[in-house]
Amino acid sequence: MGIEELLMNTFQERQWIRKMLGYWIISAPLVVLGIFGLISLIDAKMEEQIKNPLIVFCSIPIILATICFFIQMKTDVNENEIVIRFFPLPIIKRKIGWNQISKVYVRKFEWGEFKATGSGAIPFGHQGTSYHLFGEYGLQIVTMDGDKILIGTRQPKSLQEFLKRLNKL
Repeated sequence: MGIEELLMNTFQERQWIRKMLGYWIISAPLVVLGIFGLISLIDAKMEEQIKNPLIVFCSIPIILATICFFIQMKTDVNENEIVIRFFPLPIIKRKIGWNQISKVYVRKFEWGEFKATGSGAIPFGHQGTSYHLFGEYGLQIVTMDGDKILIGTRQPKSLQEFLKRLNKL
């Protein structure tokens, strides 16, 4: 199988956390405060035992905002499985083989369905688990065990067409 055939049999979607307005609303002020704190500490005349921990403390928001800037959710759907990964967080990864799935469809969802809000893997009680960053559409999966998994998508029509092509709907 050539690379072109492989790409035709794969649906891929990437969602970056940095494209969320909430990321910028939260991280920008924290980074600015951290930078001003670092600048004032560099000029400060104080003992090293006090100055060093304060430098580390002021650096934390800058480091966290930088790490979050690179977080992305990768969704790969192919003829064998569905894979969800959050890069660079290796702990959030899930593979679901088609033999484990009893039902799959693309649907619109409401934020009120979730017991928690935010990004990433969010358990939503008896309704299952959601993997998403933003948007209002998702790939709803019901496993053979009855577990429900919702994977957020910003390309609902493309995903639905791809699933039809695979004869999975």
